[in-house]
Amino acid sequence: MRLLEMFFITSIICCLTTLVPAKPGCGISDHGPERFICETRGGCMRSLKMTESGDIEEHYDCVIAEHWYPPERPLGCYVNRYFQHLNAIGCCRDESFCASKLNVSFSPKWEEDPPDESESTSTEEKDSIEIWPVLVYVMSSICILASCVFVVFTIQLHIRRRRRAKQDYTRELSDPLIDNEVLEIRSILDELDLTTFDFASTGSGSGLPLLVQITIARQIQLQHVIGCGRFGEVWLGNWKGENVAVKIFSTVDEKSWFREVEIYQTTMLRHENLLGFIAADNKDAGLMTQLWLVTEYQPRGSLYDVLTKETLDMQAMFKMGRTIANGLAFLHSEVGGTHYKPAIAHRDLKSKNILVRSNGTCCIADLGLAVRYFSTCGTIDMPDNTKAGTRRYLAPEVLDGTMNFNHFDSYRRADMYSLGLVLWELCRRTLINGSCDKYELPYYDCVSMDPTVDEMRECVVVAGRRPQTSDNWATHPTMSVMMRMMRECWTANAAARLTALRVKKSIDALSAFVAESA
Repeated sequence: MRLLEMFFITSIICCLTTLVPAKPGCGISDHGPERFICETRGGCMRSLKMTESGDIEEHYDCVIAEHWYPPERPLGCYVNRYFQHLNAIGCCRDESFCASKLNVSFSPKWEEDPPDESESTSTEEKDSIEIWPVLVYVMSSICILASCVFVVFTIQLHIRRRRRAKQDYTRELSDPLIDNEVLEIRSILDELDLTTFDFASTGSGSGLPLLVQITIARQIQLQHVIGCGRFGEVWLGNWKGENVAVKIFSTVDEKSWFREVEIYQTTMLRHENLLGFIAADNKDAGLMTQLWLVTEYQPRGSLYDVLTKETLDMQAMFKMGRTIANGLAFLHSEVGGTHYKPAIAHRDLKSKNILVRSNGTCCIADLGLAVRYFSTCGTIDMPDNTKAGTRRYLAPEVLDGTMNFNHFDSYRRADMYSLGLVLWELCRRTLINGSCDKYELPYYDCVSMDPTVDEMRECVVVAGRRPQTSDNWATHPTMSVMMRMMRECWTANAAARLTALRVKKSIDALSAFVAESA
C-alpha cells in the first residue's frame, strides 16, 4: 500500500534549494540573490558537510518523487554509518519549506574499521543467492492467484452475459419490433456503470444518486405529458405508487441525455434546492428507442408556470429567491473531504428550469449544460454539445464573445447574471400595496419572443439595456433593496457581480428585517 502511495502523490510542495541547477523533475524559480525555490512531488532535504578545514557547509535541496523510496525511509536521506561524523542529512515532506525546521547533526565517528571489500562482496552474493528462491516462490504464487481470479471473473462474466442474452431473446419474442439501437444504448449505460448498480442511496448524498438498476423503465406507468423541454417531453409517471417525472429523450439527443446523467451522478450532489435524481434508463418504443431520466415530481410545476398564474406576497418572494440562491450556491461550491464534489456552473438558469415545491421553496433542475471544475487537477469538464444556454438569459460577456472560457469563475459569474433576471421576474409578481405587474419575460419590451443572439447582443451589449423596474420599487423599503441586489447581479462588469451565497444571505437578512417590522 505504501508503494502505491508513492506513485499516486499529486500534491506539489516547495523547497528552498542552494544547489543550482536543481535535480531533474524539480521546477526551480529565482527569488532573489542566492535564494531559489524548487517544486517537487517528493520532499525537501537539508544536508550538512564537514570540510577538510573543519568548516561546516549547509545545503538545501528537493528530492523528486522517484527517489523517495521506500516511502517510510528513503535511501537518499540517510548517510553511511562510517561517514556520519562528516555528513548529515535530513528529509521531510510535511509541508512546503519544512527542511529549515529539521534538526540535523553529526554523529560520533564509527570506531570499527569498515568491512573488507571482498568480504562484503561475497556476503552480498550470498544474500542474493539466498533471496532468489524466495522471489521465485512469491512471483509464482502471485501469478497463480492472478490466473485464478481472472478465470473466476471470466466465468462469472460469461454466465451474466448468457443470462442477459436469454432475457433479451425472450423480450424479442414478445415484441418483434424492438429497435437495434437498444444495443448501442446498453453500451452507453455500461460506460456509466448503470447496469451494475443494485443499491439504494444512503440518503447522505455521498454516494452515487442511483436507486435501482436498468429495469426501472418497465416498472413505471406513464400518465400524461406535463411539459416539453429542450430535448423532448416530460411525463408524469407512477412508480410503485409514487409520482415521478420522466424526461424522455430521443436517440438523436443521446449526448444530452448522457451528459445530464453524468452530472447527476456527481458525488455529493444531493441538496434540498436541487431536483432529486432517481434513475436513468432506456426503453424501446417500437421503431425507436427512448432515453429516460427519472426525477422527483413537483406538482406545482416550474417557476415560470407559477408566476404566470399566481401572485406572491413578500414572504413567498423571499422564500423562493432565497432557495434558488441557496441551490445555486451549493452548485457553485466545491466540497472536499473523503467524498469530493467539484464546483458546478449551471449555464442555463431561467424560470423554466426552476421547479416550485408544494411548500413554496424552489429547486434547480435541468443540468444538461452544466460544467464541472476539478480544482485538484485544474480542469474544466465541458459537455460535448456547443449550446450555451437560453439566448434571453445569456450574460453580456457570452453574447459578445469576451468571456474567458478557460476560467471557471467566468461561468459562475454568467450564472449570477441569469439569477438577477430571475429575481426581476419574482419581484414583478410580488404584491406591493395590493397590486403587482403582469408577468413578462426579461427584455419582453425590446426583443422578439424567440430572440436571436444578434438581437440580444444589440440590446444587452451595444445598447446596455436591462429589464425595466417598476416606478414604485424605488420608494418601497423592501423592493428598493431587491432592486439594488438584482442590479448588482446583472452589472456588465462580471467581476463585480454578487455571489450566490451573498444573495442568499442578503435575502435572509431582508426577510428577518421585514418580519420584525411587521
